[in-house]
Amino acid sequence: MYRRFLQHPYFTIISLTLLVRIVFLFWFWSGYYVRPATTLSQIYFMQGYGIVAGYGYIRPISDPAKAQFNAMYHRVSQKDTRRSPETFEIKSNNGFVPEISHPPGMPILVASILYIFDTEPHIIIQLLGIFFDLIAVAMVYWISRASFNEKVAFITGLLYAIFPPLARSSISMDPDGLITVFIIASFFCLLKSIYYNNWFMSIWLPLSGIALGLGGYLRPDFIFMPIFIVFGFWAYTRRFLRSLCAMALVQIIVLLTLFPWAYRNYTLTGRWIFSSTMVGAVLITGLGEFANPWGFGQLDEDREQQAAAQGLSSAWTSEADLYFRNIFFKSITNKPDAYLASIIKRLPFIIATPYEFGFSNPWKVKKFYELRQEGIDLYQTMLSYPLYIASVYFDYILMSLFNIICFFSLMVIFLKKSNNKRLIFFIMCPHFYNIISHILTHTEARFLLPTMYCLIIALAYALVNGFHKNNELTVDSH
Repeated sequence: MYRRFLQHPYFTIISLTLLVRIVFLFWFWSGYYVRPATTLSQIYFMQGYGIVAGYGYIRPISDPAKAQFNAMYHRVSQKDTRRSPETFEIKSNNGFVPEISHPPGMPILVASILYIFDTEPHIIIQLLGIFFDLIAVAMVYWISRASFNEKVAFITGLLYAIFPPLARSSISMDPDGLITVFIIASFFCLLKSIYYNNWFMSIWLPLSGIALGLGGYLRPDFIFMPIFIVFGFWAYTRRFLRSLCAMALVQIIVLLTLFPWAYRNYTLTGRWIFSSTMVGAVLITGLGEFANPWGFGQLDEDREQQAAAQGLSSAWTSEADLYFRNIFFKSITNKPDAYLASIIKRLPFIIATPYEFGFSNPWKVKKFYELRQEGIDLYQTMLSYPLYIASVYFDYILMSLFNIICFFSLMVIFLKKSNNKRLIFFIMCPHFYNIISHILTHTEARFLLPTMYCLIIALAYALVNGFHKNNELTVDSH
């Protein structure tokens, strides 16, 4: 049995996935032309330390409070640090407020590791990210094999294993990397439920909702995905009522899983907030991605200035959230043509998504947003500095080309005569939901990465099946 396992495609795929991520991990540790952890990642760690210290899930809003948080972060981040009152001491609670702008998943994870292992959690979280990604690739392999055949599943696994942005994301210590396994697990359970018409179905559907709800504690982007997947479920099963009831159950379970977070926010703000209070500000930032008639900027600092002009303490409070939401709907109502133009301008970004994998280009002397002059959008910037963009963003360009190939493969699948179109549409639903939810609001490459596995499955199917009309492989029986 052991020898047969070593010869199984599972072993090859998992081994390759593990090897690639270990290489990325050692590269990250070396610091050699590697982009360091994000500032937001450090904030999550600080907040986790704050939970351990007994202050709860808080955020600093004054400079002295931020200085105290930074000092605590550096004390805990020292090697061989153990939990002690001196390590986690905050001299004054002034300048801190309860955090409601980000779900608490990452800080809770940081705090839990500190409680359990009593040591600095960075490396453990990176190893956990690799472990999660091994589970993810195994589930992606099963989804492909159960839906199509062994060849498609094997190529899907290989592509997932070697795709650099996914490898980098697994060790990034950000929610963007950890959430992938929850999105895949939710769809995995959903697909499992289709194969049963008895009480087994009642097990897999709640598990799908629980997985998605737990992922919502990391990033709230996908908590309403079941509403969209109804269409894919219906297309595949051809049973509308069953599809509607199944996804309604999943959606209810998602919200019940997030109920503790929503209730905590209700006690603080009087609003049932299942996601975060960043929604309004992010909507305005989306309108500011390109040159726009409203004069909105694209940076968080722009939102802070707008909030301050209205007498709001921060752009991320509940009051600011409501204010920015109101501004957003007024803006798109008054200028619907400009809003439509912003959606159209995001389409190339969706098709040629410029994923990154942590390479810090030494030739890059200015960040992209620094190249953008007032009133010039990203497309005008690229046309103004074509050689510079090509030389310092070649890694992004390569990943964009890969994404274009994936979309081309998907287009060919849907255009040719195929018996599997409904199934492929169902498998692609998580990514379609991801695209639609962000193309209407605000788009960044890291937002789309958790569902990139869908496009990888489509590419693998096209590679194995071929691009010729009469060369289609049959679907394995279930």
